Amino acid sequence: MLNLYAVVSAQGMWWMKFISHWSGAGTAGPSLKGENNRSGASHAMDIVSLLQVPSIVRRPDKFELWLSPESLNKASELLSAVNKAPIVIFLGGERHTRHESPERAEVWLSEIQRRWAVHPVIVGTTHDPGLLKRTTVDHTDLRGRCNIEETAAVISKARALITTHSAPQHFASVTQIPTVVLVGPGDAERYRPSLPEERMQLLRNPVPCSPCYFTECPWTGDEYKRCLTGITPESIVQAFERVFSVTYLNQP
Repeated sequence: MLNLYAVVSAQGMWWMKFISHWSGAGTAGPSLKGENNRSGASHAMDIVSLLQVPSIVRRPDKFELWLSPESLNKASELLSAVNKAPIVIFLGGERHTRHESPERAEVWLSEIQRRWAVHPVIVGTTHDPGLLKRTTVDHTDLRGRCNIEETAAVISKARALITTHSAPQHFASVTQIPTVVLVGPGDAERYRPSLPEERMQLLRNPVPCSPCYFTECPWTGDEYKRCLTGITPESIVQAFERVFSVTYLNQP
């Protein structure tokens, strides 16, 4: 049983997506499939109840996570060797259409690390993308080493988050972690972080077929995943600078 308590907002459909993605890769939680046309909040309540969470409370437009001391301690241990500002990176998601490529991530992370004293921490399952095997980015790879709650704990200790359009953006909302979201094919009008504008950058490349819910992009050639690949590495670096500078840029 996960020691995870949640206050779920009307954006709560991401619970099913995120939990099924994590559990489908062999980590904690039940395997969930299918979708539901009821309201996001009602559906999320059902999903969270399947996890046998001891107590669930619903309040409008607010998330709360009550993380266990064990998960917080594990997050601290995993980050104990990091001697620069930790920034959490999530490149995956339940659909391949949302995956950021290791090759592109190498470009924008290399530039971010060149400009600022930060240490990227990659989270996700073993099925989510990481960095290139011969990467030049000094980083920590936690893929497959954390369950849902532990992932939330790691994010809570980060100075910033860069993520695809998936559940980590909502975990960051809880502790108001500055966040850059690579929206890609996602629907940022329905699902977005609960963060003030100065702490959030939603990056998208408008294309006629976005948002979509395909598992695999049906286009080929230059149009393949254009909604995501059209977000330039430099725009990601600039977005990171804007959110990172809010409270952390000048800190040691």
